[in-house]
Amino acid sequence: MVEQWTTDIEELEMALGGPYLELPVSVSAVNAQVVCKRLNEMWQQLEDPPDTGVPPMQMLLLTEKLLCVDQLRPEVNDGSPYQCWELRALIMRLSAHPRLWSYTLRFPCSVFDSVRDRMITRAAKFFYKASLAARPDVQQQARLLVEQCKVLRRADRLDEATGLDAGIACSARAER
Repeated sequence: MVEQWTTDIEELEMALGGPYLELPVSVSAVNAQVVCKRLNEMWQQLEDPPDTGVPPMQMLLLTEKLLCVDQLRPEVNDGSPYQCWELRALIMRLSAHPRLWSYTLRFPCSVFDSVRDRMITRAAKFFYKASLAARPDVQQQARLLVEQCKVLRRADRLDEATGLDAGIACSARAER
C-alpha cells in the first residue's frame, strides 16, 4: 500500500509542477485532468468503502495525498481551463467529506463545523466556475453541473438552490 501511495504522490507532484512549491503555479489542462482523475478515485474509495470500512492507515494515506495536492494546487483565474477549476472543487469536496474530515483536521473540534460548510459552498462554486470555463463543451458543462448538484444535495442545499431558480423564473414571468 505504501509503495502504491508513493507512486501516486510522485505522479501528482509531476502533474502539479514539483514537490512543495511556495506559491501555486499554472498547470496545464491535461495535468489538472490527471489529478482530477486521482481525486475522483479517492472520492469513490470514500463513498463505496468495503463492508469493513476504510482502514485507518488507508484513511491517513488518503489524507496525506489530499494535503499534498492541496499544497501543490494550481493557480486558478478567470482564464483557466475547466479542469483547474474542477481540481479546486474536488480538493474542497474531498477535504469536507465526513469520513475524511477528522483526518484532514487532525484535531476534530466543533469550532471547525462552519469551516466545513464554507468548504462545501466553495466546492459548489468552483464546480460552477469549471462549468463556465468548459464552454462550448456541453457534455463537460453538464457533468460539472451535476457534480455541483451532488455537492449541494450532500449539504442539504439543493432544494434551496432549485427554489432560487424557481423564484427567478416566477419573477421573470411576473415582469412580463
